[in-house]
Amino acid sequence: MSRTRKRGFRREPTAAPPLRAWPRVLKLCWWAICLGVLAGWLLMAARSDSGAEDRDFLLMLALLSFPAGLVWLWFVPDLSAILASLGVDPATLPRHWELAATWAGVVLLGHVQWFWLLPAAFRLRAEG
Repeated sequence: MSRTRKRGFRREPTAAPPLRAWPRVLKLCWWAICLGVLAGWLLMAARSDSGAEDRDFLLMLALLSFPAGLVWLWFVPDLSAILASLGVDPATLPRHWELAATWAGVVLLGHVQWFWLLPAAFRLRAEG
């Protein structure tokens, strides 16, 4: 469907939609993929307790949020110790708390990196 406006008796096409819509589309697609990874991870974790599938999902998360997500993945093994020092027993937490904490941290850092810091860096480069 082409967008046109009347000018006299001729119809001239209007300009294409602005490129400002693309970041929103990319952001929604990125979040949909991240939520899909979480759903797949939870489904696989519910089927088996071996933890063998964790490596594949951690790889997908690392690729989606590279390099900022790697910082969180480096930090995750210490979460139990940090919670214990705060007086929270990790054994009392829900079954997949570490999985959810890993996903949330990696995705949030990836979001900040891709949709806040990178655009800001490109704007600064374009200005000066």
